[in-house]
Amino acid sequence: MDITSKMLTEADSVEQLELLMQSLERELANGNGRAGFLLANAYGLDNSFFKHELGAPLKPDFEKALHFFKLSFPALCKEAELGNGEAMHLVGIYYQGGTPPVARDSAQHMVWSHRAFEAGYIPAANDLYSYYSNKNSEVYDQEKAAYYLKILTDTGTRFVV
Repeated sequence: MDITSKMLTEADSVEQLELLMQSLERELANGNGRAGFLLANAYGLDNSFFKHELGAPLKPDFEKALHFFKLSFPALCKEAELGNGEAMHLVGIYYQGGTPPVARDSAQHMVWSHRAFEAGYIPAANDLYSYYSNKNSEVYDQEKAAYYLKILTDTGTRFVV
């Protein structure tokens, strides 16, 4: 089953949420890096994305989050090497924030964002738009920013600046 963050936020009970989390752990054990990335974020210190009408069923747990971030990265890299655009994008996110086990590296974030976009993962255009539209960025380029913004709007992809 491909568990999404939406499924986690819409769980009807704490028990259902726990079953979804166990499924994610099994998926990670089978090499699904995205599953581990979801787990890490669910346990992260700012897991507000996963709070809903159940309240905050998952207490932030930095050690668990760090554990899952570290376990996920090699699996995501392997998936990225196989051409998975979403995995490429998630690898880029690791570099964007300096998420363990990697150090913050804007150049690597850009490389992986480009790879993800070229692999057909349209949400990566958001990162590219953000970089090229930032006047303080060393890669500021209005023409490229407009290109990625048009793709985002034409495809109805939600974007964040």
